Amino acid sequence: QTCALPIYGAVLSDYDRNWAVADNELKQALALAPHDGMVLLLVAALPLTLGQDAPARQLYMESLVCDPLLANTYLLLQWVELRSGHMTEAETAARKVMEIDPSFVWGHVFLGQILLLRGNPQAALAEMELETDDIARADGLTIVYNALGRKDDSDAALRQLTAGAADINSFSIGEAHAARGENDEALKWLDRSVNQKDSALFLFKGDPFLKNLR
Repeated sequence: QTCALPIYGAVLSDYDRNWAVADNELKQALALAPHDGMVLLLVAALPLTLGQDAPARQLYMESLVCDPLLANTYLLLQWVELRSGHMTEAETAARKVMEIDPSFVWGHVFLGQILLLRGNPQAALAEMELETDDIARADGLTIVYNALGRKDDSDAALRQLTAGAADINSFSIGEAHAARGENDEALKWLDRSVNQKDSALFLFKGDPFLKNLR
């Protein structure tokens, strides 16, 4: 039951977007297992989704005290730091993900995004190219090629991303269009991601690549 409660709460938060019920489930889980790193990680799903950076960060830090080798915790901590503007802390957390698990899916892309936002597109490109997941790599390359002014390459990567992710991760396609300044297309794909109940929507608030839409 202790394990089921936070998983159910995270599903309610990320997939069903039933935040009131999710809050109740996650509070119960936290009361039952306040020193379980995975429970703390899952409980942070709700404040992360709602853009509440301070409580999310606190839960992730507590999770890492309990289990310092949870790569997922570092991955989500880096997102909180990124959207809070704490770029050094974000990069440190992202590199910790790759230190724990060099093959972590989306790990190279998230690190590459931070490097790009820190003004180092060539380092970002090198990092994106290391990504082993096809959809994640296409997402990263679409954005970084655009930043480098390589439109044809960005277009090709976007076509690959669209072909692979249209039915499973429309959020990434919307994000890529937004990063390219294609706001109408971005909104179309983000609407689709809502209708698909795309679990990646938990990244929506504070996403630096959606700034053109705000």
